[in-house]
Amino acid sequence: MHQDESPSTDTVTAADNTRRVQYAYNIPEGSPGRANDGLVFKEELYDANNNLLHKTMFGWNPDPVVSFDRSPRPDYVEETDERSRVTRTEYTYGFYNSV
Repeated sequence: MHQDESPSTDTVTAADNTRRVQYAYNIPEGSPGRANDGLVFKEELYDANNNLLHKTMFGWNPDPVVSFDRSPRPDYVEETDERSRVTRTEYTYGFYNSV
């Protein structure tokens, strides 16, 4: 884990040498967007030959109405497979975080 980098990264290598790499926001205290600090915004899965098998992107957006601390909530999830096919799911929210 590389917590002092921006973004911070965490890599896990499985017994079969596949790797999962997570990228998370590393936002200093007092900076704009601090509410996103520590949230994963990208995850990648590689095979033993370093070929990208799957990528997931996460979008985060602070809740301007319901959350007193402006806690982030998922805005979208975008997944890309090994053939570069993309699936994107977007979230819209009603009152009290109903999806």
